Amino acid sequence: MSRTGHVHRAYLIGHISEETATALVKELYEIDERYPESDIELVINSQGGNIIDGLSVYSTLVELSERGNGKHFITTKVRGMAGSMATVILQAGDWRVSGEFDVTIWHEAKMSFDADFVSTIKRDVAVWEYQDAMLSGLVQQRAGLTDEECKALHGPVDRLVFAKEALALNLIDAIA
Repeated sequence: MSRTGHVHRAYLIGHISEETATALVKELYEIDERYPESDIELVINSQGGNIIDGLSVYSTLVELSERGNGKHFITTKVRGMAGSMATVILQAGDWRVSGEFDVTIWHEAKMSFDADFVSTIKRDVAVWEYQDAMLSGLVQQRAGLTDEECKALHGPVDRLVFAKEALALNLIDAIA
């Protein structure tokens, strides 16, 4: 879907890391600077990755989007998979699209521990619980999910949501 007829594509492919997120954020700002009136389409095929790095992409998309009072109509499009943090990024679009056989994957935040002090682990758990609640809240708010619907999607196992169900849950706006 294009509002202006001029669409600039960017890609989020593979694991979300500091490197991939930084490159994508730079690319999005370059599109904004060079083509301030164009639409932007972000094609997603990512299993997810680092929360903080993913949030930099999410926040940039929202800032540039019409929904976030920016100048660009942003389409986020799943082609393959939007897993974990990529599912959150999918929600940043003004228009969210998935192919019929594409999948979004949602679960509670995953963390692991190296040998560390108990107090450090407790602090880290508190941070992760906060981040997990924040990410869940972003998806819940954008999709308009009830608490029960959100809890059914968000648990300690990967929850695969294919396009028809994603559309019914308002995780996407169209199957295309």
